Amino acid sequence: MRFMIFGMVFFAMQTMAWAGELKASLPQAIAWAVEHNPSTEESNAHIRKAAALLSQVRGTRGISGDFVGLISPVPRAKGQPNTPNPGFSSAKLNGITDWETGKLKLILPIFTFGKIKAYEEAAMAGIEVASARKDQAEFGVADLVSQAYQGYLLAVTGKRFANSINKIVDKAMRQVQEKVNRDDDDANPQDLLKLKLAQGLVLKQVYEAEQGEIFARSALNILTGRAMIPQEKSLKRLKLPKWTLSQWVTVARSGRPEFREAIHGVNAMQKLVRVKEAEYFPDIFLIGVLSAAHSSGRDRIIDPFIQDDFNHFYGTVGVGMKWTFDLGGIHHAKVDQAKADLAVVRAKQKYAEMMIPLQVEADYQQLVAKRKQIIALTRSSKAGRQWLFSAASSYDFGVGEAKEVMDALAAYALVEGERLSTVHAYNLQAVNLLHHVGHLQLQELKGEK
Repeated sequence: MRFMIFGMVFFAMQTMAWAGELKASLPQAIAWAVEHNPSTEESNAHIRKAAALLSQVRGTRGISGDFVGLISPVPRAKGQPNTPNPGFSSAKLNGITDWETGKLKLILPIFTFGKIKAYEEAAMAGIEVASARKDQAEFGVADLVSQAYQGYLLAVTGKRFANSINKIVDKAMRQVQEKVNRDDDDANPQDLLKLKLAQGLVLKQVYEAEQGEIFARSALNILTGRAMIPQEKSLKRLKLPKWTLSQWVTVARSGRPEFREAIHGVNAMQKLVRVKEAEYFPDIFLIGVLSAAHSSGRDRIIDPFIQDDFNHFYGTVGVGMKWTFDLGGIHHAKVDQAKADLAVVRAKQKYAEMMIPLQVEADYQQLVAKRKQIIALTRSSKAGRQWLFSAASSYDFGVGEAKEVMDALAAYALVEGERLSTVHAYNLQAVNLLHHVGHLQLQELKGEK
């Protein structure tokens, strides 16, 4: 019972929403869906993360450092070493005093054997990889929107066609019923039964189309985040540029995100291998150190050979070197791991270069075949429609048979249904081709050679 109530409320809400629906083109629906989809926000976050990593790497070229400060109590002490009257020292507690101390260390890289530059180039390539993956995610969203969009057009066009066939069946049934009621010589009650049987099959198609329309409408609303329906009134074949297969493959090589991801991925891994190899060598840097301490209850020790931790102020600037090495082959193993990761990415690049053109060719050949099928089915559908109208007209004038009308109707319904299904399949295949060459919209191909 609760499910029934939920269903009634759901469809009531849908009906209210549909009252203010927008009519939009497929490109607009895709744009809305990409903007609305959570994966877009996730992809943008990955791009920001990659950009932040680049900023972090570039920041290592500048000055960095650390500061340590301390405030604490210490014993009081008076006097100087090697004096007749040293006063009192910390050997005997003569009270507590304050102690403030701090140490600042600044480092500026001078020469790192290309580590920072390689890290920077790898981070820049990482941004491109994240951007390519975002485009791939958008293609997935566009596929879903295209299926719902074309599914809606197929449903409404099929429903309109089935209703037109049903009107013809209704008219024929009324004519047969009138002849039966008048006891005409050519009246055949079996014709009425046959027409009722045909009407049941036609109504089945009507109801299926209505259900498909409802589902496709809901899918579009959910995917785009808006109450919308396609702006077209019927299903028509999408018109693509009249390019050869080689032209489509060329477009794919320049626009397909997987190609960009592979190229920049290889570039990033090459730079990371260079980083690991550069880690065999030390880092040279400029270092500055400043240290200060103060204690109001202690005398400062004035002796160049004694460092007074409680009262002093000194600093220096120099050149330093940091060299991390091992004798057990650990670093060599890290280099081998980086090279293995590079080999994996290169293998993916080769796979993309091999399989993507094959995928584009499959789309292209299927479109060529479906285009020929649509042309043939369109001719057959026109002939079937003429046959049906001729048979119906002859039956109206009493010179035809109901069987001829039903045969013509069945043939016309079959071939027109096949034509609509083929147009729908062609459009989905056309969308696949667009996405497989790296374009979300047909309009993006304008200006392509």
